Amino acid sequence: MRRLLVFLPLVLAAARPDNDPPFGEFRWRQVGPCNMGGRITDIAVVESRPHHFYVAAATGGVWKTTNNGTTWTPVFDRGGTASIGDIAVAPSNPDVIWVGTGEANARNSVTHGDGVYKSVDGGKTFAHAGLRETRFIGRVAVHPTNPDIVYVAALGSIYVPSRDRGLYRTADGGKTWECVLFLNEDTGCIDVAIDPEKPDVVYAAAYEVRRDAFSGSGSPSRFGPAAGLYRSEDGGKTWGKLARGLPAVGTGRIGIDVWRKDPRVVVAIVEAAHSSEGEGGAAYMGIRGEDQEQGIALTRVSGPAEKSGLQVGDVIVEFDGKKVASYEQLLAGIRAHKAGDKVKVKVLRGGEEKTVEVTLERRPSGREAAPQGGVFRSEDRGETWTQMSTLNPRPFYFSQIRVDPADDKRVFVLGIELHLSQDGGRKWNNNAARGVHSDFHAMWIDPRDPDHVITGTDGGVYVSYDGSRTWEHVANLPIGQFYAIGLDMRKPYRIYGGLQDNGSWGGPSRVREPSIGNEHWEFLHGGDGFTCRVDPSDPWTVYCESQYGMPVRVDLRTGSKAGIRPKGSALRFEWNTPIELAPSDPKRLYIGAQKLFESSDRGAGWKEVSGDLTKTNSGAITTIGLSPSDENVIWVGTNDGAVRVTRDRGKTWREAKIPGMPELLWVTRVECGPDARTAFVTAEGRRRGDLRPYVWKTADFGETWTALTAGLPEDEPVYVVRQDRRNPALVFLGTERTVYASLGGGRRWMKFGEGLPVVPVHDLAIHPRDGELVAGTHGRSLWIADVRPLQELSVGVLLSKAHLFEPREETLWNPGRGKWFGGGKGFRGENPPSGATLWYYIGREPKEASLVVSTKGGEKIVSPAFAVSPGLHSIRWDLSRGRSRVPPGEYRVTLTVDGEAQTRLLRVLADEGEAVEGKNP
Repeated sequence: MRRLLVFLPLVLAAARPDNDPPFGEFRWRQVGPCNMGGRITDIAVVESRPHHFYVAAATGGVWKTTNNGTTWTPVFDRGGTASIGDIAVAPSNPDVIWVGTGEANARNSVTHGDGVYKSVDGGKTFAHAGLRETRFIGRVAVHPTNPDIVYVAALGSIYVPSRDRGLYRTADGGKTWECVLFLNEDTGCIDVAIDPEKPDVVYAAAYEVRRDAFSGSGSPSRFGPAAGLYRSEDGGKTWGKLARGLPAVGTGRIGIDVWRKDPRVVVAIVEAAHSSEGEGGAAYMGIRGEDQEQGIALTRVSGPAEKSGLQVGDVIVEFDGKKVASYEQLLAGIRAHKAGDKVKVKVLRGGEEKTVEVTLERRPSGREAAPQGGVFRSEDRGETWTQMSTLNPRPFYFSQIRVDPADDKRVFVLGIELHLSQDGGRKWNNNAARGVHSDFHAMWIDPRDPDHVITGTDGGVYVSYDGSRTWEHVANLPIGQFYAIGLDMRKPYRIYGGLQDNGSWGGPSRVREPSIGNEHWEFLHGGDGFTCRVDPSDPWTVYCESQYGMPVRVDLRTGSKAGIRPKGSALRFEWNTPIELAPSDPKRLYIGAQKLFESSDRGAGWKEVSGDLTKTNSGAITTIGLSPSDENVIWVGTNDGAVRVTRDRGKTWREAKIPGMPELLWVTRVECGPDARTAFVTAEGRRRGDLRPYVWKTADFGETWTALTAGLPEDEPVYVVRQDRRNPALVFLGTERTVYASLGGGRRWMKFGEGLPVVPVHDLAIHPRDGELVAGTHGRSLWIADVRPLQELSVGVLLSKAHLFEPREETLWNPGRGKWFGGGKGFRGENPPSGATLWYYIGREPKEASLVVSTKGGEKIVSPAFAVSPGLHSIRWDLSRGRSRVPPGEYRVTLTVDGEAQTRLLRVLADEGEAVEGKNP
């Protein structure tokens, strides 16, 4: 086998003139889903034709519609990144489009960009236009009459100091750039706005933000001394910091909007050291939190909450005697009270319930609010400011404010909910978009018809035509941000996965209808979704989870759920907590905190099978690897660089030190091979400013390691590795941009397949029966590729004159019922081509060749034309004979090359409805 692994890449290179393995012969197909949308960072509209607009997805690239969202075209699939911070259409030339890459909403899951791109043909093509090292871009602003003058608010790295940050300006369409506002290596710019009447007047919001590897979903470090709101009156040559009426304490993130009807009016939402989320004068509790399965996890505690003894990390399960299902519900409950009210708050802390009494206080307003942040208004181009309210929901993630182009008193603040003021910002409707997914990041208001509003949330794009009273969800953008996926063994098999802020879902790999639609997908569980695993002995039992180690066991038949989190004090679960099922016992589960837990009864009870396996007081397990051939061999990796292995099912553990591995890398995956001695490890250091790929392999339980990065770009972090069970030489990687494959056990990597856009790939799974590779992308939902011939490749095959691969058994699927004239707006996921795919390999140009499909008795059915050039090929047989479908049974496929014949049996099955067989992967 060792000689095979070394020799196979050389044989492949010799077999193909371009010296690449035959990975380009494989094609990806997208299956969706679109139900839940995905995070939108910006919306840019061609205002002369408002049914033409562009949408920037957080990690899903740029999309264009010319029919108001009925259909979409991805226009940024071949850029260097899928992470988009902002997009702008030049006001004076709608064919000029600017894209700033790298989402600047500095949460724990954001990923970096590679600068600025420009299109001069309405998005048909894009060219890189500089600023490659800026990493994260908050806003792109284009001069109102000159599309060559552009300002870019570059936040820069959110992890390490850098000089590649600040406000940049080009006057020649991106050929050259000047940093016109640089403050220091820690402070970048998050927003920029141009006065439409006096375009030399420019506003820039400076922001110092720093996130470390362990800061989870909470707020990053901010409030630097150089942060604040700046103004230039000479096109960026000189700058002054605006102060009169703005908070005198440290400021965080700031959002800006200039009223186009009278640019003397400027509005800003300002985060200050004492910012609060609600309106002045109302009762407040002093908390910020995020939805979890069991309640609301507190990410910030101050004021009344801090006085009562509440702590960051507490999970509120009841407020004033009522169960709390969402952060929105909790805030509504607080607003329903008066200052001075005493309320009982029940929390989970370290696995135990505690009840705390909180005395609500009156939120300061007006002069009392100083030096708090909130909503501010200027009527003299920023010279002086008036605080309108203290409203500022979760500033690091939002800080977006919009003023109606026709009415400066009508102001929107984007946050967890959509807030609308009709009096310039003093009073607010705190739920101005009922029935819309939470977390608002982008908005466009039609200047010709202000009742026409488009907004972007963590759940995709929504459109209102009545001033935000009602909304339409545009549910046909496949931009789901999957963290992890799992497969079952039904026919057709189903894919389960967890998504950022959109819970856990399951759906089919193919359907009987012509295409896979949103109606084929089933919602399983809420919160942020992560690992999904299916019981291999019972496909109706699925394990999924929400953030920070909140797993549930779901019965798909009844919809019932059982929480199965291990109990214990001071447990540290990662945002994306790993869960695995033992290959040899479907009732045995493992879950990782800072220690490993094992359950022998499907999660009803747990026991510790390790001590603390991390290296720091903030570390947690990020990946669990279980050997398929030896149940005693278990591996774990952590977010602080530890790789550990046990060979006695947790009784003893050993650190498997990897020579040359930088300190405190985030271990993204441990993949156990069919041989118990073998494992692959991937890690990434982007949270420490290190974008290099890291892949290692051991064949002796971690005693020695081999680095495997040949062929990988130097700036592409790796998130997942998968080794094929049928062909151990076949290994796949999911990276920041794509999928790579190796036919030499990882010794050299090549980009795999055609059709997959540039996108982070966070998980991969190989279906053991159907031989399909499923990619869970973090920005473009789910994709599938047929990899069966690679599972059968060997040196013997590649040295042969020709080879016919074993066909997969196929089903004569009954046609579905179809849809009733649904129009053209729905999403259509791609089925595999109907019929049987026959794969074959030609070693060298033959003199004569034939391919024949016949009955088992030898009666010829069809002899299709087929390619005979050297290389790997496939041909499709539609399972028909003349105009009729063939009956179920066995058929012979014979490939004859220069007189040498090979025959394989093809089994064709009847469609017997949903079936289950074999074990889950």
